[in-house]
Amino acid sequence: MAQYRNISVRSPFYIQHPTSEDSTNLEIRLWYGDVSTAKPTEATYTLDKEQTGGQSTFEIAELVRDYCSQTSVNTSGSVWVETILDDSVATPTEVIYLATEGYTLYKDGIQHNGNSFETDFVALPLVFGSTTEYRYTSFVSGPSYVPIYVQPQNATDWKYRYIINGVAGSYTSLPIETENDKQFKYIVAIPTADYIEFDFNGTVRKVYIDAIENTKYSCGVVSNNTDRIIDVSYVNKFGVRSQFPFTLKHIEDISVSSSSFLRNTMDVGSLSNGSGLHASRKRITGSKQSFEINTDWFNEYHVAQLEELLMSEYVWALIRQISSNLQPVNLKTNKMIKKNHLNDKLIQYSMKIETASEYMNTVR
Repeated sequence: MAQYRNISVRSPFYIQHPTSEDSTNLEIRLWYGDVSTAKPTEATYTLDKEQTGGQSTFEIAELVRDYCSQTSVNTSGSVWVETILDDSVATPTEVIYLATEGYTLYKDGIQHNGNSFETDFVALPLVFGSTTEYRYTSFVSGPSYVPIYVQPQNATDWKYRYIINGVAGSYTSLPIETENDKQFKYIVAIPTADYIEFDFNGTVRKVYIDAIENTKYSCGVVSNNTDRIIDVSYVNKFGVRSQFPFTLKHIEDISVSSSSFLRNTMDVGSLSNGSGLHASRKRITGSKQSFEINTDWFNEYHVAQLEELLMSEYVWALIRQISSNLQPVNLKTNKMIKKNHLNDKLIQYSMKIETASEYMNTVR
C-alpha cells in the first residue's frame, strides 16, 4: 500500500501546477471505502485555471469538506481525494490524499501540495519542547482511545506496546488497511499503563497515560458511582476524535423560550369572562438542556487539548444519568484563559455545553 498524505480541510489546501501553457485542468475524485477498488471513474469536480507567473493554483479544501460527514462514530469524517492536474502537454500529475475535518494554525503556514508531510503520527498535541512525546487522560470506567494515523507497509514493523509499572509488554502489530475509515486507528489507553510506545518502522513515539479514578468524588452520595463524570468527545485539530473526562461537579439547567398572545375568553351567551380560561396564553417556542461541567486538576499539557475542544465544531457528551450513548452537544463556552503551573500552581477549567436538540420533542 502507498502512503497517503492527510490534509486538514477546515483550513485552505492549495494545489499548484507549474506550466507554460495558458491553463491547467484539475479533476477531483472523492470517495469512501477502498482506496483502489471503490474509486469512481467519473470526476466529482472538474476545474480549469489560467496560469499566472508560470503556475496554475487551485484551492480545494471547501469542495472536499462537504464530503467529510461526521457522526458520533469514531471512524467517521474522512474521505479519499484524488487530484489529476493536466495542462494537455506534460504527463498528468495524479495524487491521492486522505482528507479530514482538521485545521492548521496561522503560524503553521499554508498547506499546499509541495509541503513535506508525516506518513505516520500520533493525532494529539506534542508535549512542549518534545518531538516524540504526548499525554492522554484515561479513566477507569473507559474505554479511552489514543488516535494515530498509521499506514503500515508490512505486517511487522508498525506496532505498539504498553509499559506497565516499568515493564514493557509484547508488541501488537498494526494491520495494513486500504479503507478510508481505517487509516486513523484508535488504540485503547489502558489506565494502568505508564505509557504506550509506538514503533512506526523505527520511529518511536510515546504517549503517557494520566489515569483518573472517576469514583473518587462520589463519596457514596449517589446511587451510581459513574453519575458524576461527563465524558466529552470532540473532533480535534487533526479531524479525528479525542476524549476528555470532566470529573468534578456538574450542574444541569433547563431553559425555555416563549411568546404570549391575547385571546378573547368572553362567553357571549352568559356574558361571563370565561372563568378558568387563559386570556393571555403562553406558547413554548424552545427548550434546552445544558450542563456546566468541570475538569479535574490536571497537567499543564492538557490545556492544549481543551483549546482544541474550544475550536471544535463537533462535540458529543456521554452523560450517564441521561443515556449510555453519546449525545450531540454544542459548546457554549467561547473563551478560555490558557493557564500554566508557574502562575496558577494548579489547573482546572469549567465549561458549558448545551444539547444540540430541543429538550421537548417537537419533531413531527
